[in-house]
Amino acid sequence: MKDGCKMKTIKISVIMSVYNEPIQWLKESIESILNQTFESFEFIIVLDNPDNYEIKKIIKYYKNKDDRIIFIENKKNIGLAKSLNKALKIASGKYIARMDGDDISLPDRLEKQYNYIEAHQKIDLIGCWVYKMDENGNVFGIMATPDDMSTIKKDILVRSVAFHPTWMVRKQLYKNLQGYRSFIVAQDYDFLLRVLDSGFIISSIKEPLLKYRISLQNVSSKKAIYQYKSALFALKLHRKRQNNNNDFNEEEYLSYIRTSKLMESIHAFANKMFVKSMGYKNNRQFFLFFLFFLFSLISPYQIHKILKLLKRRLFA
Repeated sequence: MKDGCKMKTIKISVIMSVYNEPIQWLKESIESILNQTFESFEFIIVLDNPDNYEIKKIIKYYKNKDDRIIFIENKKNIGLAKSLNKALKIASGKYIARMDGDDISLPDRLEKQYNYIEAHQKIDLIGCWVYKMDENGNVFGIMATPDDMSTIKKDILVRSVAFHPTWMVRKQLYKNLQGYRSFIVAQDYDFLLRVLDSGFIISSIKEPLLKYRISLQNVSSKKAIYQYKSALFALKLHRKRQNNNNDFNEEEYLSYIRTSKLMESIHAFANKMFVKSMGYKNNRQFFLFFLFFLFSLISPYQIHKILKLLKRRLFA
């Protein structure tokens, strides 16, 4: 049994919120943190679904094996942003590392990120590249993130520049920005924009240190449109901050992302078709690529997203 309580200094607080992840995925995720080569950490796990007794049982099992785990059980579902903020309030580490319950950290992830951010004192938040992993755990590619601020400032206008479960952040940065805001989704994107607008520095280790699970079920979820509209709202707030207006109104946000059930379904279908088209493109099946790509254009939000990406590539 690891005895985290006897460690003189907790250098890293790993924070994770879970809700309804498949048990096998959650086991792999938890074990990937517990088996890190870097051992001076606490692992704060928040269960945001108190009715999921199976997940509760699994977390308690691992907590009994390794007392570096701190288990928080919400009395009711409060969402990812508020759950992570609860973890941040009790985190004692110098750095905060994020983790999700369906991804897998490579064994030396924490060690490499800790050494990097310690050696680069001007950097406030780092991510890393990731392996793309399917629902069955098969790796099928790498996704990269930029490490220089000039590229980051351009890319962030069309996409996230640091995958949320790869973050290692100076704890003081979370304090300065008062944690996550009450976004239902895309709270990480909003946070990154606020990091840049406040003059802090983001970077990335140009090496995959995490297996990032891409589930077609999640991609085609009816929540996909809220992810995109939340990102658009975060950009709207970013533009307001350019004019010294830093107000965030939760009611305004909820009104902005409100969407009809029909559009939920249309965008979920379009998103699924777009992901499938990219798979066919990677396999050089170009007829199927164009066919599914055309299907993806059924959603105006998908068209908007594609045009933004094309504009970034054309004027990079």
